Amino acid sequence: GKGGKGGSGGVGDAGLGAGSGAFRLDMGQAIEDDGKPQDPLTEAQKEMAKKAYARRLQELAAQVPQLEKYQQLREAVRLQVAEMRIVLESHEARERERVWLRQQTHGELDDARLVDGITGARAIYVRRGEPDPGGFQGEQKLPKRMSFMLDISGSMYAFNRIDRRLDRLQELVVFLLEAFEGMERRYDIRMVGHSGTGAEAEKLVDWGKAPRTPAERLDIIERMGAHAQYCAPGDSSVAAVQAAIREVVKEPADEYFVFLVSDADLARYGITGDRVSKELMKDKRVRAYTVFISNKAGEADEIIRAVAPGRAHVCADNASLSTTFKTIFMHAMRIAEDAERT
Repeated sequence: GKGGKGGSGGVGDAGLGAGSGAFRLDMGQAIEDDGKPQDPLTEAQKEMAKKAYARRLQELAAQVPQLEKYQQLREAVRLQVAEMRIVLESHEARERERVWLRQQTHGELDDARLVDGITGARAIYVRRGEPDPGGFQGEQKLPKRMSFMLDISGSMYAFNRIDRRLDRLQELVVFLLEAFEGMERRYDIRMVGHSGTGAEAEKLVDWGKAPRTPAERLDIIERMGAHAQYCAPGDSSVAAVQAAIREVVKEPADEYFVFLVSDADLARYGITGDRVSKELMKDKRVRAYTVFISNKAGEADEIIRAVAPGRAHVCADNASLSTTFKTIFMHAMRIAEDAERT
């Protein structure tokens, strides 16, 4: 996965006993990290990993869901879920105070009035603003589309025993699924895993198809872990942001959000904070953010300093989950309000 050189000891084969580098197996052995990217896999190694991954998925499909594992994950974030639901409800209440004003002379171009613009009309924009006190204050008509790009690369598995980064990523997913439950009309969520295998290596939750039962949600959690164990080495963070931004704007929405969730293990692949920032800011229609969940504080802080203010956050423990997303939503609202004033 993301890690050092191949061989029997380096973290390139995750330092976890996979001498071929084709997959990883944590048997409690020492974990080393030389800070270098792993050598690419041979075709034979790729095929070996692919078959091992397929066998693991078959095992998961055949076994009875271990729902106690999901219950443990849910319990770990129970308080944060309750706090997050309050954040979402207050965010919605705040937004109800503001509506889309049409026939404006500035703001965002109203697609429905393109023809009027061609013929010379000036009031062809929409913008958020205070509603007419005597008018009808309608509800949000379109959902907010939110795409979560989750890091399920090899380093998540390799270093999990050291800092629980994969465990915390799985808890983050449970936190999000539980927090947004019942709010599907207002928040349409997509979750995709990225790794050395690709920018959209594992499609976990598709638009309009949020998993509803503990068993369905546990299946997502198990697939994340299996992918991190058997995926190809490398990093697709930048490509994941690019893919998410292209995808999220394909359908009309009240707002667009993209979240890159990463373990901050980027420097070894030459990915800088400036590069991350450039991708996050590429489409002004999209509120794009990155959330780092590893304990590599130095590397995460370095990236955060380079990224546009408010666009990158470190979530070092579960206690800060709801606070982090509250901060992000407040930042997004300030961006929208600033845009309306210009």
